[in-house]
Amino acid sequence: MAQPKIYLNSEQTAEYLGISVATLKNWRKRGDGPPFIKVNARVIRYQHCDLEAWMDGRPRQTISGDEF
Repeated sequence: MAQPKIYLNSEQTAEYLGISVATLKNWRKRGDGPPFIKVNARVIRYQHCDLEAWMDGRPRQTISGDEF
């Protein structure tokens, strides 16, 4: 049986990723962040499995060239 889809709001997503809601909003504006669903003009949701896939696609071996 398929697992139910889990949708998170911005606050839940930011907490899950360990970032601020403002960072998440900036990522949406730049197109850098995880995929999201715009339910309407005021409601954004993130599918949990999309967050996991997005994180899995971002492994790094070094921070060379990053701003850290």
